[in-house]
Amino acid sequence: MAKTYPIASRTTRSFEVIGAQSDMAIWTPASGFFVVLTELLVTLTEPAVVTVYRGDTNEPSKRILHGHFPAGIDRVFDEPIELGVDEVLRITTGAGNCYGVCGGFELPYRG
Repeated sequence: MAKTYPIASRTTRSFEVIGAQSDMAIWTPASGFFVVLTELLVTLTEPAVVTVYRGDTNEPSKRILHGHFPAGIDRVFDEPIELGVDEVLRITTGAGNCYGVCGGFELPYRG
């Protein structure tokens, strides 16, 4: 059975990345909270390698999205992606400017 989340907690976070950047935080939850990512929309000003990952280390097991994209990315995840408590969602881009929106939930950890 799929998990459900309180619709009143639904939120979005927009971000802007100017030029190639590494390890930029795009969603930092409040202390003691965790992010549930349901969708991601990214627009690029030129083709670029983009990596979106969770936590502090850009390693394959932490990647949510990785690849070379021509103009943009639009992903709605079949299963929401739950990050750990206080875990940050980050982006690394290889070129151009990047504008995006993350959708999902930011919920308190209840142990």
